[in-house]
Amino acid sequence: VGAVSGNAKIANRHNLITKFQSLEYIIGFNIDRRMGDLLDCITVVPGVVGAFRVSAINKVGGFSTNTLAEDTDLTFAIKKAGYKIVYDQAAIAYTEAPQNYRDWLKQRYRWTFGTMQAVWKHRTSFLNPAHNNFGMIGLPYLVVYQIIFPLLNPVFDLVLVIGLITGRINLMVIALAAYTVLDFIYAGIALKLDREKLFNLWLIIPQRIIYRPFQYYIIVKSFLNVLKGQWVGWNKLKREGKLLAKMQKSGFSKT
Repeated sequence: VGAVSGNAKIANRHNLITKFQSLEYIIGFNIDRRMGDLLDCITVVPGVVGAFRVSAINKVGGFSTNTLAEDTDLTFAIKKAGYKIVYDQAAIAYTEAPQNYRDWLKQRYRWTFGTMQAVWKHRTSFLNPAHNNFGMIGLPYLVVYQIIFPLLNPVFDLVLVIGLITGRINLMVIALAAYTVLDFIYAGIALKLDREKLFNLWLIIPQRIIYRPFQYYIIVKSFLNVLKGQWVGWNKLKREGKLLAKMQKSGFSKT
């Protein structure tokens, strides 16, 4: 084992943007890592809660400074070196999420841009059987679901709007309804696995309407800047630590 990915949770769930992020962590990141653990193709050991074997870091030349997603870059390198990477649900870390859309956009833009840099840097692993499931499953999955699909989502939304305007909505409404039901089932499973309250399922609808368009904007902006070769800064976020301190004082009993 070259590295272990832990279970990241949002501590400051006190407004809509941080609740959306909490749901995203539970449904997206942690479910993906469970799948990656099962198939031995985890692509990100997050900086907020990850453990790396020192000999593995040394073998791949240490942390790279030429991408903005140093945890993703290092994870790719360790997988390419032949190490196994696992997920530990019980290794929980509480992190302070951006509390407004401006800070959230800055953070996610850096993450997305850095991930694209890492994918390009390790592009020879894509569909490369020499790198086992990382090359054949993990990296293609990341490219399709974190880059290609988000780039196409605005087109899908536009087609839906055109269908509603022109009256050709029967098939679209059925497809949208089916997708929403599957979304709820998937989210319910994720919440149950992470021992979170199912009451949080109500957030899915406003998250889709309010949160996801911003995600589309970030992925499109990152992709265009990657094509232009434009460099992006770190955009360090302001941290307050108030809720984390409060949770620590109470023994992390209330999340």
